[in-house]
Amino acid sequence: MKARLLVGVFGMVVLIVYPFVVSPTLVRTGVLTAITIIAALGMNVVTGLAHQFSVGHAAFVGIGAYMAAYGIMDWGLPFPVAVVMATVAAGLVGLVFSPVAFKLRHLGLALTTLGLVYVFQHVLKNVAVRPKSVSDVTVFGFDFGSQTEVAGLTLTRNINYYFLCVALAVICGVLTHNVLRSRTGRAMSVMGELSAESVAGHVGIGIRSTKAQAFVMSSVLAGLAGALLAPFTRVLQWQSFGLSLSVQYLAIIIIGGLGTVAGAVLGSLFVTALQDVIRVVAPSLPFVADSGASGGLTIAQTVTLAYGLLIVLLLVFQPGGLEALLRQALARIRRGSPGPRTAAAVPAQSVDQ
Repeated sequence: MKARLLVGVFGMVVLIVYPFVVSPTLVRTGVLTAITIIAALGMNVVTGLAHQFSVGHAAFVGIGAYMAAYGIMDWGLPFPVAVVMATVAAGLVGLVFSPVAFKLRHLGLALTTLGLVYVFQHVLKNVAVRPKSVSDVTVFGFDFGSQTEVAGLTLTRNINYYFLCVALAVICGVLTHNVLRSRTGRAMSVMGELSAESVAGHVGIGIRSTKAQAFVMSSVLAGLAGALLAPFTRVLQWQSFGLSLSVQYLAIIIIGGLGTVAGAVLGSLFVTALQDVIRVVAPSLPFVADSGASGGLTIAQTVTLAYGLLIVLLLVFQPGGLEALLRQALARIRRGSPGPRTAAAVPAQSVDQ
């Protein structure tokens, strides 16, 4: 218990100090990572925990982003109200879509959620033809787009959004952890297989309501991520919420670890770092084409191929992902640490010696 407390305190100190000791680019990466963690938590609930193979997560993120954008820019709503509206809208779409999960499973459900992505993009293509501009937000009189001095520290726009998104990511992580450990979370974990669902139904677990809860919780978290993404990126384009984004979230939870909060966090950190590393080393890779050139892979294609390779390797050698690898490493460290030396542990020597 004491070790967990120390790790938690150390982690909080690192999160607080991080934006003041790294470059503005890495602060921006930290903001996007926090937003990705929130969305990945939702993906891990519906796919990693409840075993509902959904590839429509990008649509729910897009719903949250565009609802928040229209709420702020066109309807003049305060940012907290726009965020609540965005999350509720995404949650309602997830609730409406949940009966499909009751009738379909596995590949059928995946294809149906894939259709949801294309329907969403088709609607945006005809409604939001031009990129949607979003201004910086103000919460209780504090302008997140301004630069201020607090206790000798400079709070830039990126740092302001960093603390907002990291705080919400921590809150979402704690709430999701509590749900996973609750009766609802245990009920979600037996979904996906017909035989397991049949047994669960006989012991009083509502299959339809449990799947609906998984979709609603996943959609709400995705909507929240989208609502945070809108003002931070300042511009929304409908092309950003396509299949590739859903594949990215799927890669995150498989690489990080299915059905766990730590998996969503580790996967988001790893995938974000992988993107940055590939962008840095891309000019020295012979199979990656320069920007605007032909005859090679783009950086986005290279990142996608790296996702695929990592997913295959992890599914073959470590299905539990990075979370399982970390857990095994910590277990080896505990087993390898010497315990207190006692008299009984010292081998007795022979009198003849």
